[in-house]
This record gives sequence, C-alpha cells and structure tokens, in this order.
Amino acid sequence: MTLSDTLLSMTQVTSPLTAAEVAERLGVERQTVNDWARDGKIPAITLPSGRKRFRVADIEAIERGDNVNSPHYLTLGRPE
Repeated sequence: MTLSDTLLSMTQVTSPLTAAEVAERLGVERQTVNDWARDGKIPAITLPSGRKRFRVADIEAIERGDNVNSPHYLTLGRPE
C-alpha cells in the first residue's frame, strides 16, 4: 500500500446505513429500527427528507453489546 492509499483510506468516511441495512445486520424488521430511532433507543441522523440514517460505529457498538440499554441487547433476551 502506498502512502497516498494509506492517507486516502484514513480520510474516507463510511456512508451511514439505511434502516433496512441496520435491520438486516441486527436481524430485525426495518420498522423496528425506525421505531427504535423514533423512541430514542438507537442514535439516528434525520435527513431533510425525514428519512433516517445510522452511523456504522453506533451499529457496531450495538452489535458488540457495548451499550446494555441498546435494543439489540434487549432483544437477545439477556437480563437488564
């Protein structure tokens, strides 16, 4: 990897995920993801169109169980 390739990879920002993409990663329905976003259970970015997008880092944290209050943690049936 060249220096310019390394610098380019360091500056690239991962595109936010759609509700459908988050739903697929977490194994839930798209509407569930939208409900969680509406209820403040999952961080979301609201676009001017009203659609939601989700940061990859936030979803990865939920997948890892970093936030025990996350909906994914609760849906796995773990005790609160």
